[in-house]
Amino acid sequence: MMVTFYSYITKILTRTKPRYWDINPADIRVGDIVELRLGFVGIPIRNERFKAMIALRGIIRLDDSFRNVSTNITSDVSSFT
Repeated sequence: MMVTFYSYITKILTRTKPRYWDINPADIRVGDIVELRLGFVGIPIRNERFKAMIALRGIIRLDDSFRNVSTNITSDVSSFT
């Protein structure tokens, strides 16, 4: 099963449709706002029983502005020491 990674962009002023583009998984960092795409899968086990599992299908980065602000504050504080 493959997990896809996307980033979300929309232009509010021009009111165009939102777009998604593929990104490298390493681009998702602590502080990013993300949306998860999940699927529910039934795995057959013994005696006609099934085990329900959750499968991660994709991660969509909605916003990285919080991470960017945090990074800027951290770099500003470290420059004083």
